[in-house]
Amino acid sequence: MKAKKTHLPVYGVGPLYGVVIIGLTVLWIVSSAHNRIPVIRYKGASVIMLIAGICLIICGIYLWYAAVIRGKIDDGILNNHLVTDGIYAKVRNPIYSAFLFACTGALLIYGNILLLFLPFFYWGF
Repeated sequence: MKAKKTHLPVYGVGPLYGVVIIGLTVLWIVSSAHNRIPVIRYKGASVIMLIAGICLIICGIYLWYAAVIRGKIDDGILNNHLVTDGIYAKVRNPIYSAFLFACTGALLIYGNILLLFLPFFYWGF
């Protein structure tokens, strides 16, 4: 008997990862904004954090665009083909990286230094 050829799921755990880290980012920023957790800001770094945050969000958007739109990852999965060109030649998981960069950028823009532990959690998650 021939084994039935199957392909990877189109979405996998990616949407769960995105929802969790976006949800945590929003939850912690809102909690901080409503003084549920302490707010510590370093005024000397506020402009630098703002610029870095904007750059990270732009990088995240670019990574997502390069992976999903230009890289056509869905077509690769449906055709049971490993995508190794384009952004996938440079980054192993560009969609996860895109969410990580964008959420880290949002945290930097908000500017509460206490929230900067979250990107390490996102990376480990």
